[in-house]
Amino acid sequence: MARLVAPVVLAGAVLLAAGAAQAKSSKKDIMKWLDDAGFTAIEVSRSLFGNLIFEAHAPDGRIRKIVLGKDGTILREWEEGEGGDDHGDDKDDDHDDDD
Repeated sequence: MARLVAPVVLAGAVLLAAGAAQAKSSKKDIMKWLDDAGFTAIEVSRSLFGNLIFEAHAPDGRIRKIVLGKDGTILREWEEGEGGDDHGDDKDDDHDDDD
């Protein structure tokens, strides 16, 4: 039985590592993705904790913001403005994701 467990555990570890590798993004990846999505003015800054903060502006007034962690994971992403989903009216927001 021990002979069967070791390969299964090893296979699981390999699959987890592959999934983690796919979840990582680089500054170049994010810049290309925003450019391909039609954002024309892209500003990049660094947070106090060393994370990259992207602020991209589209011609239609949308503003997309992305926070990229030091390890390449996207920590937060949101969009504001005319074409986005945030119109500054959160007074009746029930904070659930079923709508």
